[in-house]
Amino acid sequence: MKPLLPLFAALFANCAYAQQTLSCVTNGAVNTPLRAEGIAEMVGDLLVTCTGGTSTPLGSPVPTVTIDVFVNTSITSKLLAGTWSEALLLVDEPVPAARRICGTAGDVEPSPGQCSLSGTGTGAGVYSGAASRPNVFQATQFTSNGLR
Repeated sequence: MKPLLPLFAALFANCAYAQQTLSCVTNGAVNTPLRAEGIAEMVGDLLVTCTGGTSTPLGSPVPTVTIDVFVNTSITSKLLAGTWSEALLLVDEPVPAARRICGTAGDVEPSPGQCSLSGTGTGAGVYSGAASRPNVFQATQFTSNGLR
C-alpha cells in the first residue's frame, strides 16, 4: 500500500458556516503533484480560509457542513478503525496544547465524529479547544480517492 503523508489538514468537519454570504479560498502549501503511478507520494496540507458571514447567536446550534476532499489517485493513508482515517481537520490552527478532538469526554456527539456546538454570538471562541468546543475532527475515507 502507498502511504499518503503528511495527511490533509482539511477533511472531515462539523464546522460552522455563515447564514449570509461566506467566501472561502483554498490554498495548498508547496505541494508535489500526485502521480497515479506513484508508490508513496507526499501530500502537503490543504488550507481553507473563509471570510464573511454572520455569527451564530449565543446558545444557538452552530450549523454543520461536510467537507469532502478528493485526489487524482487512490488514498492509502492508514485506516485506524473501519473507514476512520488518520487524516485530520484542524479548525483555526490550534496550537498543540489547545487541541481538542471531537468526541473527547464532555463533548455532545450525536453521531460518531460529529460534535454539536453552540454559538458564542460573536463567532470568536467557537472552536477554542475548551470543553464542548472541539477544534480537531477526524476524517473517514468514503471512496478510494475521497476523504470526508
